[in-house]
Amino acid sequence: MNTHFNVELTDDPYKDGLHRIMIRIHQKGQLPGRIMTTLALLRKHWNEKKTYGAWVRKSHPESAVLNSKIETELNRVKAQFEAWRVDSPGLTPKQAVDRFRKPQSDQFFKLADEVIRQLKASDELAISTVLMYQSRIHTFRQWAGEELPVSRLTSDLVRKYQEYLKKKTIQAGTVNDHLLCLQAVFTRAMALLHMTRKKALALSPFMEVESLTVDERSGRTKLVGGKLERVKNLEAPRIINYGRPVSIQPEQGLLAWMTAYTLAGMRRSDLLLMRYNWFETDETGRATWIRYTMHKTGRTVSFQVSEVSWSLLRVWWKAQARPTDYVLPYLKNDAEYARYPTRAALRKAPEEVRSALKNRIGHIGTQLNRAIRTYTKAAGITEDVTMHTARHSFGVLAVRKMREGKPINLLDLQHWFGHSSILTTQRYAVEVDREIQGEAMVSIWEDAVKEVKQVE
Repeated sequence: MNTHFNVELTDDPYKDGLHRIMIRIHQKGQLPGRIMTTLALLRKHWNEKKTYGAWVRKSHPESAVLNSKIETELNRVKAQFEAWRVDSPGLTPKQAVDRFRKPQSDQFFKLADEVIRQLKASDELAISTVLMYQSRIHTFRQWAGEELPVSRLTSDLVRKYQEYLKKKTIQAGTVNDHLLCLQAVFTRAMALLHMTRKKALALSPFMEVESLTVDERSGRTKLVGGKLERVKNLEAPRIINYGRPVSIQPEQGLLAWMTAYTLAGMRRSDLLLMRYNWFETDETGRATWIRYTMHKTGRTVSFQVSEVSWSLLRVWWKAQARPTDYVLPYLKNDAEYARYPTRAALRKAPEEVRSALKNRIGHIGTQLNRAIRTYTKAAGITEDVTMHTARHSFGVLAVRKMREGKPINLLDLQHWFGHSSILTTQRYAVEVDREIQGEAMVSIWEDAVKEVKQVE
């Protein structure tokens, strides 16, 4: 019996105003069945002629990407239907829809793989988040084994996995993050079994396991004051190359760290993605203001470029650069990912493009961290200093300046850091206040000691 597959759009929009795209399965003499995809768009962008490969009109800015995703979904449904018909020649469209809606396996990792596939096919989460979920699943799979029925995924098993991660000397915060990611995947996996989110959370074995206590007394690693001066005054140390090519030298690593530090603790990813059109310049070509959207959170940040920041930026700056060029030389202006100049555009880019950019940022970040560590070790600093330390260092510096009476408040720091909650920003104030109180106590007893000596 001939089976036909067509791409259709739902008649009515969802609450977000978008119409969902469906794959319609039809056989003569049978009721049709429709498979809902994760793809959606406004009706004005839909090609009513449903021309193959051109279902989305060119009026949509990402028509080529969407048409490619639709074709992938269409081919997936076709291939699965034909595979089922090998064992069930009389399979009807309605029966096929029931099979698509009900996964054929209760194996956790097969469900998890389907969750990742759906997330990659949609724009619901940033690709970096999806890849992090995938990485956490991979680690759990290596420990638990491929065959893990949902019924065997118990709180006792999760606790054993938690202990395994602890023994690998993974920090408590990272262990907690592993389990949070798996919890998120578990909830979505249960939705594939038609379980409500409320019920999935109630039955989740991850919710029954207490998070590890993160020792906050040690605070965040930071590089300020005398430690920072010791590093800046050092001669550039040499990186010993143990068979690995090194393209970033120590002085370049320190320059990148200082640039991030003076640009309000800019994250590593934003520093590498920084383009010339993020800046306003004066008649002399000096950058005076920066405005950008954070790659991680999507929050918009803007502030004036200080003289200190400009003195560092000038080392990277090229007067003849195009507005869309990267300021730092580590990402390639002719790469495919460079064609997507904004965070919004990147989120709609093909998965392979987003993955290539993430891998490039991770590779360069590793080299920058190695470079800055050579400086800190040469300065006798035992803490593990990385590019992200620049962010914590700036936060501590800003709060100290605020305590000294400078015209800065926590709302300013919240804006610069892009924190969604002021409570996150307040952690820096608590940490600095703890340090100041400690210094005050030492100062009190230093004065007392002097008084005792005078009496003697």
